[in-house]
Amino acid sequence: MELRFKMVIRSKLHYIGYLTACLHHVSDMIFNVRKQISYLSQGTTLEAGTIILTGTPAGIGYFHKPVVVLKDGGDSRVHIEKIGTLINRIRYE
Repeated sequence: MELRFKMVIRSKLHYIGYLTACLHHVSDMIFNVRKQISYLSQGTTLEAGTIILTGTPAGIGYFHKPVVVLKDGGDSRVHIEKIGTLINRIRYE
């Protein structure tokens, strides 16, 4: 099943696509999927159907025109159809 998803930063659409289309990018990850699941499962129980969103490498927003950076007080939203929306609020410490 292909699920459509989109990413919104500061109320602007930055990416729209299908989850299955993103799976070919796993070879570009710093930590492979197996290592990430192993690490995460040390501190929490991963149930069947758990979704792990790993984000993008630092600097990826630099290639947008205009440049996109996360700012304190903003948020990043990832919506996956039939599942829901994950909202990450940006706070600098």
